[in-house]
Amino acid sequence: KLGPEAPSPRSPAAMGFSLNAITDDAGTVILKDIWVLFVLLLLVTAQYTHFYRDLKRIRRSMRQRLSKASGRTSIVEDDEVDEERDVHKCNNFIYYPSAAGKSAGLTKDKIPLPPAKRVRSWEIFCDRERSAFPPDPNAHGISFQRPMFTVSRFVTYKSMERGALRRCSAFVLMNGTVGITMSYLLRNAKVFSDYTTSTFFSQAAVLGNMQAAAEVQKVLLPLASFVLALFINQKWSWLSGVITQSWGVQGQLHDLALTLGCILSRREGEDIVRTKYRLYRYLNVVHFFLYWKLDEHYSNTPIRDLVEVQLLTDREKQLLLGAPVSRNMLLLWIGDIIEELEAKGTISELKSVGLFATLLKLRGSLDGLTKELTRSPPISYVQLTQLMIDFAMLLMPGALTYNVGASQAGRDSYTLYLWPAFGSMMLALFYQGGMRLITVMERPFGFDLDDLDADWLLLSSERAIFGYLTDPYPTGMLAGSSGDCGAHMPDKVSVDEPPRKQSPSHLHPAATGAASTVHPFTPVMPS
Repeated sequence: KLGPEAPSPRSPAAMGFSLNAITDDAGTVILKDIWVLFVLLLLVTAQYTHFYRDLKRIRRSMRQRLSKASGRTSIVEDDEVDEERDVHKCNNFIYYPSAAGKSAGLTKDKIPLPPAKRVRSWEIFCDRERSAFPPDPNAHGISFQRPMFTVSRFVTYKSMERGALRRCSAFVLMNGTVGITMSYLLRNAKVFSDYTTSTFFSQAAVLGNMQAAAEVQKVLLPLASFVLALFINQKWSWLSGVITQSWGVQGQLHDLALTLGCILSRREGEDIVRTKYRLYRYLNVVHFFLYWKLDEHYSNTPIRDLVEVQLLTDREKQLLLGAPVSRNMLLLWIGDIIEELEAKGTISELKSVGLFATLLKLRGSLDGLTKELTRSPPISYVQLTQLMIDFAMLLMPGALTYNVGASQAGRDSYTLYLWPAFGSMMLALFYQGGMRLITVMERPFGFDLDDLDADWLLLSSERAIFGYLTDPYPTGMLAGSSGDCGAHMPDKVSVDEPPRKQSPSHLHPAATGAASTVHPFTPVMPS
C-alpha cells in the first residue's frame, strides 16, 4: 500500500539499478552502461547462429567431396547414385533447359514427376525439317558467367547476400563483439580496479595494452594487405586461365566437327550419315565427361542418363564403365572413325593427318584443363596469409578503442562504442571477404554466385557440332545433289539395319541408331 513516492525497498530504483549504471547506497557508480551487456548478448547469439550455419555447410561440402572421391575413377555407375536426388540440381545438358530443376507435373498421388529429358535419337538427327535443333543457351538465360554490371550500385549491393562476403559474417559479428567489449572495459576500468586487487583492470594497464595492440597492428596491417592483394591477384589470374582453357577445349571440338563436316559434305549415303551421327554423339560425350568431375551440377549424374537420352548405347556404356579414363576411350573411337574413313578412301591421307593433329591437340587440352584445376598454392602460404589477416583483425578493436578513448573526453563519450565496433566490423568484412573470395575462386565450377556454368559450354558446343554435321548447302554446291536443304540426308533410313563391320572394330562399338534397337558388339576375329 505504499504510494508512488515511496517505492518498494526491493525495486530496481531503490537498489540504484538502471540501464545506464548501478550505484550503491552512497550513490557511487558500481557499473556503467548496463545496456551494453544486452547488445553483447544479441551479438553473441547472432554470431553463434551464423557459425552453426557455416559449420553445417562445411560438413555438407566435406561429405560431398568424400563421396565423390570414394573409388570413382571414370564415370558414375548406376548403383552409385542416390535415387532421391534433388531435381532442382538437374543439369541443362540432360534435361530441357526450360525444364531443368522443374517438375514435369504431378502424379495421381500428387508426387512431383522428374523433369523431361532431351533425347538425341537417330530420327531427330536425320530430320529434314530440323524441328529438334539443340536449344540455344543464351535464349534460356544460361551464361558461362553470371552477368553483373558494376555500374548499378543497387544491383551490386542486392547481390551481396549471395556472394563471397556472406561467408565471413560470423567473424564480422565476432569482431564487433570484441570492439564493444573493449570499449566497455575501458569505460569501466576504474570501477573494476577499485573492486579487484589485480592491476590488470587498472585504467593505465588497459590503456597500455590497447596502445601496444595499436602499435603491433600498425606494423602488421600493411604486410597483411600486401599479401592478401597478391593472393587475390594470383587467384584471379589462375581463374582467367581456366576460362581461357575452357574456351580452348570448346574451340578445338568445334574445329574437329567443322573439318569433318566439310570433308563429308560431298559424300552421300546412309553410311556417311551414320558416321556423322556417331561423331556427334562421341564429341558431345567427351565434352560432358570433362566436366563430370569438375562441375558440381553433374557430380550426381549417372551414366544411364546418357543412355536414356541416346548419347550412348548399352554396349558403349559397358565399355566405358570398364575404361580407366572414359574420355580417352571416346577419343580412341573418334580416331578409329577417322582411320576407317581413310581406309575406305573417303578422305585422303593428308586430311587424316590434319584431323589426327587436331585430335591430339584436343586430348592435350582436355588433360591440361583437368590438371590445371588440381593446381593449388603452397599450404604454408595459405596458412601464413590467413594467420596474418586473423591477427590483424583481432588486434583492430583494441587499436581503434585506444585511438578513440585515449583522452578522458573520448572515454566519456558514447562514440567510444560506435567507432571501434563499426570500424572493426567493416575492416573484417573487407579482409576476411577477400579470403573468402579466394576460397570461391578455388572451385570455379560450383553453385556460388561467382562460379562458372558448364551448361553454357555443353549446350553451345552441342548446338555448333550439330550444325557443322547437319547444316544444308545452297543449290549446286553438292555434286549430284538436287539442291534441297536435306541433300546430305538419305531419303530413307533403315534403323533396324545391322551395323556394318568396322576395321579395326575392337576399338569402338558398332554404330547404332535409336536406343530401342541396340546391336551387340561383335569384334572381327583375325583369320
